[in-house]
Amino acid sequence: MTKMLDRPTRTGNRTIAIDMTIAVAMFLIAFVLAQAFDLAEVWENWADRHENWELDELPLALSMAAVALLWFSWRRWCALAKEFRRSKRIMRRLRSSLEQRRATERRLIEARQQAELADRAKSEFLANISHELRTPLNAIIGFSDVIVNEVDGPIGNPTYHEYAGDIRDSGRHLLGIINEILDLSKVEAGQAELREEALAPADIIQSAMRLVSMQSAASGIDLRFDQNAAGLEFFGDPRLMKQILINLISNAVKFSTASGSVTVTTDVAVTGGLEIRIADNGLGMTREEVAIALKPFRQIENAYSRSRPGTGLGLPLAVALTELHGGSLVVESQPGRGTEVLLEFPAERSLRPSESVLDAQVAG
Repeated sequence: MTKMLDRPTRTGNRTIAIDMTIAVAMFLIAFVLAQAFDLAEVWENWADRHENWELDELPLALSMAAVALLWFSWRRWCALAKEFRRSKRIMRRLRSSLEQRRATERRLIEARQQAELADRAKSEFLANISHELRTPLNAIIGFSDVIVNEVDGPIGNPTYHEYAGDIRDSGRHLLGIINEILDLSKVEAGQAELREEALAPADIIQSAMRLVSMQSAASGIDLRFDQNAAGLEFFGDPRLMKQILINLISNAVKFSTASGSVTVTTDVAVTGGLEIRIADNGLGMTREEVAIALKPFRQIENAYSRSRPGTGLGLPLAVALTELHGGSLVVESQPGRGTEVLLEFPAERSLRPSESVLDAQVAG
């Protein structure tokens, strides 16, 4: 860059030298011509006839022309010198700005790498600690279940029976939270693996709806299922697909108003992939609230949401597990009109019955 900026200056310096050389040469040529052709006598005769200039004015005129050329050349040299100094200052500022920008970029890269390492360490820690917590928690749930069912004999006091039931229910709730944290941490840490098989989308959806049916019945919410993709099978992880649907249907029921409805619809996308829509006619969300709901451990702050328990992991986990299958999750919501969640999976995960039978024969 410095060479490119210096090139016009060098060219300008050569032009100045040429101008000054021409000015001096013209002065010398004028002097030689005056001597060779005796211009002084010619001028004297012309002046006598016209009674005009004096004889000494000829060399003066030639000298003035030469001085004018010298002055012009000097002015050009000064202008170019000023421009050269300005270019140098600009170059210094550009060089300083470039160095600062490179230093800033290096710091940003280092900060991003440190943030990625910290995020990976966080995910690995959560995955490890969640795994360690599940073992004793399963024991608590198991023993409390034994007490509630009075496997080894009657408890005696009914209050203790209720306490044991509370311990079991709380343990199951905590285990569900830990499982969500573990699944999300595995996905973020790149440790999640899909155990894929051919699935019937209707079976997975109906199984998830049965698990949410008690919650919906208690709230007076009507659960509906519309199947428009009959005969289409899906290749994916059954446990994770069920987890996605439970989270989304449970959220739809949770944030629906009394006597509302939640509808799950399957369809075949234009691309040939499976589409699943979960729509409710509940309170809905603004665009800003949707962005908050998509972040882990974040919940919308309003009087209605505060009365609904949750960790803020259901929707982010559904997004992560959907993307793990190569799909996408889109949330469309309007305040006062409800929310619709669209799951769309790639066509290569869709199987026709003939294809699934052929795959089974090849596998066998």
